[in-house]
Amino acid sequence: MFVKSVSSDLETEIAVANKAQLMGQSVGSEDLFLLPDTVMPFVTNNYQGGTGIPYAKWFQSNGKDGKEPFAELKSLYDVWRRGFAAPESQRIELGKQFWQMNVDQAFLIGVMGMGLVDYGLHLSKTTLVNVPDRYVNAQVIKTPSNALPMTFYYR
Repeated sequence: MFVKSVSSDLETEIAVANKAQLMGQSVGSEDLFLLPDTVMPFVTNNYQGGTGIPYAKWFQSNGKDGKEPFAELKSLYDVWRRGFAAPESQRIELGKQFWQMNVDQAFLIGVMGMGLVDYGLHLSKTTLVNVPDRYVNAQVIKTPSNALPMTFYYR
């Protein structure tokens, strides 16, 4: 295999054209049901779709476009859809099921861990309020973007 570093624009062009055989990027999500872009073929218009753009098109179009995925990925999509629409108590169980299926099928292969440079170190004073509990008590947070930081305020 030849490894080639390319610009993000070229990486996006290659991914969207479905010309990539293997891509390396960060994977995972701090909130599976709000930001699934790098945990399954989900996005259709950028490099995060990686080698799964045709499957993502099928998923996003409800089967009208793209390529129908293999049975295991269809099952994963089904669990995600049910979890996305479920109340929190059911979403937690469906999330656990999703991650177990994802691990069992090795849809993503992690080859190295990320450090604080990538995930960041998040500290706040106790006077900063309206911070969701999942961030206050979190061990690792990739980004607070889905926590609506513009609603944080100091007491």
